[in-house]
Amino acid sequence: MVLLIPALAPSLEVKVQVPDTTLGPFDSVTGTIEILHDSEAEVDTQSFTLDGEPLRIQLISESPQEDQTLSLFSFEYTQVREGLNAIGPISVTVGDEKGQSPAATFTVTMKAPETGLQLRAFVLGEKPFYPGERLKFVYKIYFLGNVQLTKENLPLLDPEGFVKIGPLQVKDTEEKGYQVRTITQIVEAESPGTYTFDTSTLEGLINGIEKIQTTVEPFSLTIAPFPVETKPSGFIGTGGEFRVQSRLISSKNVIVGDKVLFEITFTGKGNLESLQLPDITCQPGVNGFFAPTETPTFATIDKDTKTFTVELIPMTDLRQEIPALKFSTYSSETEEYQTISTKPIPLTIKPQPLPKVMRPPLKKTSSMPEIEPPVSQLIYETVPSPFVREIPLSVFYALVGIALFTCFLQYYTREPVLHYLSREKKKTPRTYIKEALKFDLEDREFYILMRQAFSKVKTPNAEQFLQYLDAIRYGRLSTTKEQVRRRAWEALS
Repeated sequence: MVLLIPALAPSLEVKVQVPDTTLGPFDSVTGTIEILHDSEAEVDTQSFTLDGEPLRIQLISESPQEDQTLSLFSFEYTQVREGLNAIGPISVTVGDEKGQSPAATFTVTMKAPETGLQLRAFVLGEKPFYPGERLKFVYKIYFLGNVQLTKENLPLLDPEGFVKIGPLQVKDTEEKGYQVRTITQIVEAESPGTYTFDTSTLEGLINGIEKIQTTVEPFSLTIAPFPVETKPSGFIGTGGEFRVQSRLISSKNVIVGDKVLFEITFTGKGNLESLQLPDITCQPGVNGFFAPTETPTFATIDKDTKTFTVELIPMTDLRQEIPALKFSTYSSETEEYQTISTKPIPLTIKPQPLPKVMRPPLKKTSSMPEIEPPVSQLIYETVPSPFVREIPLSVFYALVGIALFTCFLQYYTREPVLHYLSREKKKTPRTYIKEALKFDLEDREFYILMRQAFSKVKTPNAEQFLQYLDAIRYGRLSTTKEQVRRRAWEALS
């Protein structure tokens, strides 16, 4: 049956034609859409909808008719059943006008199912697809009769360029007279690009004798890149649905110049491998107040969670918190970047203590005033000098010889002697440890000297000792200075 119904708009007519047909269990109905419109108006091929849902169409022809044009499109309809079927209104936008056809009806006669084997493949998800988005790769295998599979090649179940999420999901049902096995694999796209899947093939035997084969032709799937124009600086490098939180690891009481350790944790659905932490030192409230350390940020993944451990050094006490950090992820549903943020972490930051200036003690002076001797005593009284005394002639010549020998040494060995006298005594690791032990465990100098002692010692024992120090300083591990001393000597041995 053919139904041609014009739209109400006088300058735009939309007609839909669906023939009565006989279908197999996996066939679809092909219909046509005729649009008579102003020649200067353009048909928006992305605006076709059926019952409010997007409808895929294909242009067949465009025929000018005086001051109008007749555009003909084809479409496929798969939601059919035995008997009378109704297809809802099809809407389309042409220029500034929107046209719509009323519902149409058509009759379908279903063929009786035959003994055999059928294979169908699907990719489920909202297009366009982006990296980090979760898709479903689905195979449906239709059995009828005594069919025994002998060979299978299903490339969607082992796709290159995609990360598998969870195991295969297998479900057996009955549909259209067939026994149906549905195999589903959830995946995540790793990076943008066009991925091609080879022919999917199933082979089997009917009643153990007749050979039968079913295939799905090769097809391509495009993973679109993230939009560059609107990409924010806090983009984490992947799409998906995530939430983020932060947690302080070290003590909240620090001095300017000390390390602050905290964690940033992302939890949700998306490609955790490609999730990257952007540079947080550029964020407002961090830039100018905190500086990064030489220790690189490291990450761990546990199920649907990725945690980054970050070190920062407060440069001033003008800000008493790690501010809220903002990050962005891309939503394929809204096709926009979405912002997620942490909560501020309060800190107590104190300035560096001023160095203590030791004032030298004043010389004690007698309270009694000096009494000057009389003038007559200054003139006539001779006071013997302790430096003026009579020495033997032999001693005089010995002193002259020593002076000449000293001049000789100074002339010929001046540079080596000066270099030797001005040399700086090299400190050993044990020297630094002894100096560190002069301070208490609560003193910052204790940890600075201990780290200097092991700065050039590259052994596993030394690395374990430095981690032990960090646990005491930042993790508040309970211990004594004597235990630290013994661990330090053991790390050097």
